[in-house]
Amino acid sequence: MHIAILSSASPPLRHVSVKRAYNFAHYLPLLGHRTSLVSADYRFLREDYLESVDESRISNFIRIDPNAWFSGFNNQCGVYPLEPHLKCHSLLKRVSTAQRMLSGWGPWPSWGKRALEELIKLHKKDPIDVVFAIFGNETTHEVAHQFKKLTRVRWIADFKDPWHHGVEGWARRVRNLQTRRRLKSCWFVTETCELQAEADQNEFGRPCHIIPSGFDDVKMDLANPIVSENRSPIEIYYFGSVGKTHSWQRLIELFKLIDSGPLKNRVSFHWFGTTSEDFLESLSRAGVSSYFRFSQPVAQMEAFGRMKGSQLLLLMPQYNVNLNGGLVGVKELEYIAAGRPILCLGKMHEQTKKVVEPQLLHECNSAQSALEFLDRFSKESELFEPSSFLKSQVERAISRFSWAHLAEDLSQLIDKESKKLAISS
Repeated sequence: MHIAILSSASPPLRHVSVKRAYNFAHYLPLLGHRTSLVSADYRFLREDYLESVDESRISNFIRIDPNAWFSGFNNQCGVYPLEPHLKCHSLLKRVSTAQRMLSGWGPWPSWGKRALEELIKLHKKDPIDVVFAIFGNETTHEVAHQFKKLTRVRWIADFKDPWHHGVEGWARRVRNLQTRRRLKSCWFVTETCELQAEADQNEFGRPCHIIPSGFDDVKMDLANPIVSENRSPIEIYYFGSVGKTHSWQRLIELFKLIDSGPLKNRVSFHWFGTTSEDFLESLSRAGVSSYFRFSQPVAQMEAFGRMKGSQLLLLMPQYNVNLNGGLVGVKELEYIAAGRPILCLGKMHEQTKKVVEPQLLHECNSAQSALEFLDRFSKESELFEPSSFLKSQVERAISRFSWAHLAEDLSQLIDKESKKLAISS
């Protein structure tokens, strides 16, 4: 079966959203499928945002010039800002955004129309059996919907993020209507977690199946622990970004307590990823910036090595559970696979608790309780070291979240739904 995977993000970008598209395209061929990956061409971006991958198993990798998205694309930026030419004109930006939402093509209509053209060309050359369209935004689903109208090729509506991610008020109502329209033409829906699948099935009346995102178990196994030189008595590591839905205010409260107590100057925080201006300004106002060591995102093998060599990993769960449906995130899986103690600053989602061994996870719902945990950790750190038996338990618990295993789940789901379709017809 020829499966075309449609995604607005793909290698050599190394964002979390890239991993879902790439790994399904990479592992499905081992199960007898041919795959094509249709996305944008990111190869000209800054090198620190890129990471090479093995593309040998992907039959067709179609990269579309991102300048098709909008004029004035900044080749030097590490991210892709929406409508930079409207940046200083908020009214024009709102009008443009509304127009794109009402048209159904979402944020990047020019890119979407080019992607549709490329899918049609590919289909004529190498007939496509199924399109797997990943929702990082509405545009990918609109492309698959229009492709179905033109070719009658089935498409799977995959929601990496919930359909309502990032919109409220009138925009949410418009997106609901557009999503409802598109899903009438899809074969079935895939979600990353049970709660969102149940909510969407009730909302749209379409069958939903769960295909979580996963982690790279091969690279995790190969990564050697990297231990920092001149280690502080307590070192906390964090990988990723921080946004409005993270409880970073609690993190600042924790370091204010550290700075005024017996752990002063005994804790360092190593951050590999991106931050927000609000967060940096808040750190400065609180007078705790000196505790933080910021680094750019690193290649996955290095990130895994640093995770495995860390004393303590920090999680900041997104506090708006309606946003992510309590999913087991990629970062959570990677932390668990690293086998190191995890300080969770907030309430961990129940879905994740089912995966992680309780001895590894230390939930602290307040800055004060986190401080008390760090005080115990500083005095009895050896008691928190995972045993070999515990590490083997962890490996067994999360093996079903390896990308190879999830690709097998997706392949079996497609085969099962194909048989049901054959019987009904």
